[in-house]
Amino acid sequence: MPETYAFAKEHNPLFLSGPDWLRAATCFSAYAFSAGYLGILIGYTFGLDAIRLPTLVFLGMKLYALAFYHYMEFTSKTPPQNMAAYWGPEAPYLMSLGLMLHRMMSTSRPFSTTAPKKSPKKAN
Repeated sequence: MPETYAFAKEHNPLFLSGPDWLRAATCFSAYAFSAGYLGILIGYTFGLDAIRLPTLVFLGMKLYALAFYHYMEFTSKTPPQNMAAYWGPEAPYLMSLGLMLHRMMSTSRPFSTTAPKKSPKKAN
């Protein structure tokens, strides 16, 4: 992991300083939110549209956690200096959450693998 350490040292010094709130947030995100990731995986695997609402709640929790983290990051004594290097690994993660939100909000059946069947038109 020398590359990870070198990257954090140069582009994310707050992460290396290890404040208590950051350790707690990282552990909570890694362990508590894993249930949400598992739920989304199960929803996609088995086409369970019933978990749409829990997925929306989970995505809201993740977005709130990310907003808090980035707020703390940029208002700390050691904010990131190189925005391209900082947002490089962060942007794809945020985009994936945005794509999930779009999918959840654009259809009532986001986990279905097939489109709902249209009822045949009645002849007059």
